[in-house]
Amino acid sequence: MNDDLLKEIRDLAIDILAVNQDNRTALGVLNDSVTDVHTDLAHLSDQLDILNHSITVSNQYFMWAVICLMLLTALAMFLVGYKITRE
Repeated sequence: MNDDLLKEIRDLAIDILAVNQDNRTALGVLNDSVTDVHTDLAHLSDQLDILNHSITVSNQYFMWAVICLMLLTALAMFLVGYKITRE
């Protein structure tokens, strides 16, 4: 009877050790997945920073283009007005 009980306890201990090993393996895989997601998010954040900078620079170029167009329009209006008053 004691031998059967000891064998049962030993079998349960072996099963518990196997489950613990499986849990450690699963946690290792989960940790690797979380690390991969963290790396991907960091890369995405870097890409968004680059995109934000590009949009800012594009907006500055657009602003200067509008200013130049306004100056050229003012110059054209001045020249047309000057020509009309000269005649």
